[in-house]
Amino acid sequence: MPKRKPMKKAKKATVFTLASRPELTPERVDKIVVSNTPKAPTGDVDPDTQLVALGVVSNELAEDLRAGVQSDLNGIGWHIKQDDITSTPSTMVSQCRTSVIKHAF
Repeated sequence: MPKRKPMKKAKKATVFTLASRPELTPERVDKIVVSNTPKAPTGDVDPDTQLVALGVVSNELAEDLRAGVQSDLNGIGWHIKQDDITSTPSTMVSQCRTSVIKHAF
């Protein structure tokens, strides 16, 4: 019988108390959304900008955006299901933001 490799010790997750995690403001969520687009711009983005203008040109890229937003939220102590994030090429940044603020917990 082959010898088993020892299991790696699991990393401990960062624990945020409700009081210590940052507030999900529209500005913070807009930055998270825009930073996860393929063409993240260097300047400010109008909230009415469609995601297609930021490089989200397919459903696959929309899925990548959702995964990135979820990961960034987890990194600051918030959680969300990817299915709760509104993200299609025709979605506006503000619509994506609204879905994140509505469903994050």
